[in-house]
Amino acid sequence: MLPNWTSDPGRRALRAAVLLAALLSLAVTATAISRADDGDPADAPPLVAPDGPFLGVLPQTDNSVSGEDDTPTEAQVSRPLVYRGGSVMRSNTVYAIYWVPAGYSVSRNYTSVINGFFANVARDSKKHTNVYGTDAQYYEKDAHGNTRPIAYSVSVGGSVVDTSPFPSSGCAAAGSVCLTDGQLKTELSKVIRAHGWPSGYSRAYFLLLPKRVDLCMTPGACTYSPSGGFCAYHSYYGSGPTIYAAIPYAAGLGCSSGQRPNGDDADDTLNGLSHEHNEMVTDPDQAGWIDAAGYENGDKCAWTFGSALGGAAGAKFNQAIGGGHYYLQEEWSNDGSRCLQRY
Repeated sequence: MLPNWTSDPGRRALRAAVLLAALLSLAVTATAISRADDGDPADAPPLVAPDGPFLGVLPQTDNSVSGEDDTPTEAQVSRPLVYRGGSVMRSNTVYAIYWVPAGYSVSRNYTSVINGFFANVARDSKKHTNVYGTDAQYYEKDAHGNTRPIAYSVSVGGSVVDTSPFPSSGCAAAGSVCLTDGQLKTELSKVIRAHGWPSGYSRAYFLLLPKRVDLCMTPGACTYSPSGGFCAYHSYYGSGPTIYAAIPYAAGLGCSSGQRPNGDDADDTLNGLSHEHNEMVTDPDQAGWIDAAGYENGDKCAWTFGSALGGAAGAKFNQAIGGGHYYLQEEWSNDGSRCLQRY
């Protein structure tokens, strides 16, 4: 869960609500791992599935001009991540679903930059040269107590532009349409079933929305909320489970890192996407690695970027991944109790 980046009482209430949900979930976490058959398309989720908790919610922040002296708060870094006894994603195959019906749009290079990012993250698997390498220090334990570390092994399973029409707004729309998490999951399930894609602890789904679309976790917590607004979140549902991240269109939402090394709106989205991806790996269903305050690894370093490696003003990069340049937040390392760009 995320720290309070502003004095706004609405955002404080959102953080408190999300944190309370996390702590209540932790109280019932099992100590043994129950893993699904990750290779069977029959594991695809039903079209209607119970809501899961909202995890790793990345809040909006006024970070249009990012600095290099940014540091996380004492509340974030004062506690280590603690293993809760469940699963991690030791390896993961990523799927990108761009839900862009007729009449909606994304920037010209949006899908190619994001698809290229996933390909580059996969290309650099097993390396310790980028922020994903920090995940390799974490692990899960099987029913016999054997330690099974995260491998930083990413592959790309598929990418699709979904042109299905949006349903009627399920919430009060600040954009042209407002979607609930339930509506988002219903569409995600339809796409998964249509392609025969599997679910389970080695599959990571990203549903990305176009411009002018609002997404609400609760009536008062939406992407376009004047208070309590957020940039992205991850969650899970179904018996697989289906592990997914909801990725709104970040440009103009207070979700920019302040740098665009690829010169596209996709740069604004990638920081939140990376935040959620690393949290999905280390804590896919609220039984992995979380600190005593409810923060996941991405939360502990949210909006903390460290020093740039190169690039001009407004287009700096701090990550060189598989030949691509990106500006991404750091991730938490229990080893040394600090935020790192690489491990």
